[in-house]
Amino acid sequence: ADRFPRSELDASFQHLVRGASQRLEALSGGRYELAYSEGHFYVVDRDEAGERRLARTLSGGETFCASLALALELSEQAQQLHGAVRLDSLFVDEGFSSLDEDSLDAAAAVIEKLGEGRRTVGVITHVRAMSDRLPARLLLERGPDGSHLSVEMG
Repeated sequence: ADRFPRSELDASFQHLVRGASQRLEALSGGRYELAYSEGHFYVVDRDEAGERRLARTLSGGETFCASLALALELSEQAQQLHGAVRLDSLFVDEGFSSLDEDSLDAAAAVIEKLGEGRRTVGVITHVRAMSDRLPARLLLERGPDGSHLSVEMG
């Protein structure tokens, strides 16, 4: 009785991973791809002769990139469902501080591309290098007399 639901779940994960893998390849400059097998997510590292590692062994930067790729693909697939509501906004609140400079640059480039279409992308971050790349910023600053919100453009 468990085989049918399990096989449907596996097929759904395979479909998700195919799309997310394409996104991760673009995000990582072709270095990584995703795989799913026997209930586990893997990352294939082309710079390491195609080494296949469990997702839980990824570094902070690698985890960020894989998570972003999966989230973007899940969002895309949800929008493609018959009768699904269009998702015009995406908020990214991830650990940008865990990324090295190259990974941060790659993540920012992908986020910038997302904003080129009809989608509004909000990024929640305290990493100045990330916020400086955004076309507009809402800055929330805490002070002794309360919090203050300001807007920066460009």
